[in-house]
Amino acid sequence: MGLAHLLAPRLAPSLALLLVARLAAMLEQLEGKLHATCPALRMRGLPIDLASDDGPQYVVRTARKLHRDRPMEQLLLINNAGVQAAPIGAPEHVQSALLLQVQRQLRDQL
Repeated sequence: MGLAHLLAPRLAPSLALLLVARLAAMLEQLEGKLHATCPALRMRGLPIDLASDDGPQYVVRTARKLHRDRPMEQLLLINNAGVQAAPIGAPEHVQSALLLQVQRQLRDQL
């Protein structure tokens, strides 16, 4: 069971969940399961590779559309959604660097 499965039932109604992963099929499967257990949860699956040139900017634009008039502090972003283990060949420092890029983009646009 992944992080999204554990957190989704505990999220307040004011929060939104943005699931980011490279594989669209995994995201669709995860979204289906989460909608079945948490039908009122606002969420969106976003199939994108954060290592791509426009990956972080695309995530920020999508987050803003999903969350519109609400504070960004009420948005939970889960990267590698649907993945239960770290991808082979992606060291932790690389994943941390990508997460920092997204965080910086969000902070700069607030």
